[in-house]
Amino acid sequence: MRAYYGTEGIVLAAYDRGETDRCMTFFTRDFGRVDAIAKGLRVISSKLRGHLTLFSRVRLLLTPGKEYWRILDAETKDGGLPPEAPVQDFVNFLLALTVSGVPDSRIWEVIISMRGAKSREDFFMNKIYVLETLGILPAQEKLKYFFSPRACAYIVGMSRDKFLENEEEVLLIALGIKKILSANHMV
Repeated sequence: MRAYYGTEGIVLAAYDRGETDRCMTFFTRDFGRVDAIAKGLRVISSKLRGHLTLFSRVRLLLTPGKEYWRILDAETKDGGLPPEAPVQDFVNFLLALTVSGVPDSRIWEVIISMRGAKSREDFFMNKIYVLETLGILPAQEKLKYFFSPRACAYIVGMSRDKFLENEEEVLLIALGIKKILSANHMV
């Protein structure tokens, strides 16, 4: 007898598989990251077709398979976000740090709040919070080895000045996050 599970998730990634199927990656409230197959999704008459757009919040009905979960039903709760550079960068960051089958309510909350993020600072602070949640962010006194003094002050909350005003600061922050991941053997 097959088991069926209902949960809520955010569509993080999708790629075509075969002629009519699509492999999708979700971060769900109950199961964490889930890689699932949507059978026949690319057929025009598919009941799932309009519900599984990138970055949309959906209610899912899943059943486990050998390699991938299988999506039986989906209902859109909240439309998708435009695939802008900061959104896609944050999603790629999450995909690199999360593994299938490990639920984490704090990361779920970050993903939900990310949907309301408007500025680069919001996405940056969400990345920092994910690193902190996963136990990867260095202690406050060691942040100076990864970030500029201005970025350190912003991270620890001592500064609320305008941040990430130019491309150089953005690149330095990205480099600092890569250094942290490299120091933890995650790159």
